[in-house]
Amino acid sequence: MNHVVLALGGRKDSQASPGAPLQEGYWGVDLVETPDETTFLQAINWEALKAGRSEDAIFEVSSRAS
Repeated sequence: MNHVVLALGGRKDSQASPGAPLQEGYWGVDLVETPDETTFLQAINWEALKAGRSEDAIFEVSSRAS
């Protein structure tokens, strides 16, 4: 079975709780292996998560050949 590896990330632009591991200005990154990139991104509502965020506050990298 062929899988796609995705790296999805976003910068925390809001104030964090004291002691929280993800502080303002830090990046949260998820690395995901999935057989179906489109279905996975739809399942996590990725387009809505990206909406309203500046281009420099998110990133998406796929191992799928373009």
